[in-house]
Parts: sequence; structure tokens; C-alpha cells
Amino acid sequence: MRRKYLYLTLGISTILLSACSSNKPEYEYAIPSKVCDVRVGKDEMKSLLRAGESVEVLGDKAEGSDGRRICRVVVDKKAALHVSISRDVAEEDVARVTDDGWTDFRKFSPGGDVTSAGVASDGGIAWMKCQPKAGQPKSEIAGRPYTHLVLRVNIDGDTMELNGEERRADLEDFMRSYIPELVEVWCR
Repeated sequence: MRRKYLYLTLGISTILLSACSSNKPEYEYAIPSKVCDVRVGKDEMKSLLRAGESVEVLGDKAEGSDGRRICRVVVDKKAALHVSISRDVAEEDVARVTDDGWTDFRKFSPGGDVTSAGVASDGGIAWMKCQPKAGQPKSEIAGRPYTHLVLRVNIDGDTMELNGEERRADLEDFMRSYIPELVEVWCR
């Protein structure tokens, strides 16, 4: 009789544990370690991606005369993350880009060579001082030298079920992880 109750208790416990664990999102793919040929922390990347079966990093090559890079991370054939890297001849105040359609945009300070940055619940942007490395474009068509690098990150609206503050915090963490590696790859 005791054995019967023991098996019944173990059976119920197993069912409850499996039900609880099935609520966690499942990432059946390897989290990308690079976007636009720049390393990023696994945790910072994962926090911006939805769970799913497959992932693909697209557009990982230079475009345009300024060497601009535009990359997308796609999960289960749906865009999840967009990263754009471009050069600029001057710093821009992020307060001027708040009308780019971002939700609840606020300035933030990731440190390092970043001169201006802001994050919303659906994207972020940062300008950083950056002299191009050898072999990279040095100036725009008008001959003005590139002095800054611009990082723009957008996440898909249905990527996460988090509220705006959690999404913003995840974007800030991603940018803090990504920017030092970006500067190492793109700047001298």
C-alpha cells in the first residue's frame, strides 16, 4: 500500500515538474556569437532573441562606399534583430533621432569612446569616436574625414514578451557588450 502511494506521489511530481519546465522558452539553436563580424556575449545576444528551432545571421558583409554593414538575425524565418554599422563625419546628439519611431527613447551612457547614445524598448543608437583602420574608407565623397562610428540596433516587436523597461535593459546590456568589440574591429 505504501509503495502504491510512493509511486503515485513520484508520478504526480514528475508531471508537475515537466509541466513547469515546459513554460521556459526553448532555444533549439546555437546562440550566434557574432553579428556583422563582431563578437557579442551569449547572454546579451540570447536576451534579444526569441526561442525557436533555427537561427540565421544574414548580410554579414560590407555594403556601400563607406563600408556600412547591415545584418539581421532571423529566428524561425522571422526577423528578430537588425544591426547597422556606418561611419559619420561628426557626432550627432541622440536627442535629434528620437523621432525615428522608437518607443520610449532615453539617453544612456555605455562609457568608453561613446559620445552619444540612447535606447528605447525597441532599439538603440550610439555614436563613438573612431578613426578608420588601414584599408577602410577614410572619408566621405565630399572629402570630409570619418571621425565617428554609428551603431543602430533594432529588435522585432514580437521578439520578447517583456515589458519596455526589461527590453531597454536588455538592449543596454547588448550594446555595452557589443560596442567594445565593435571599436576593436572597426577603429584604430
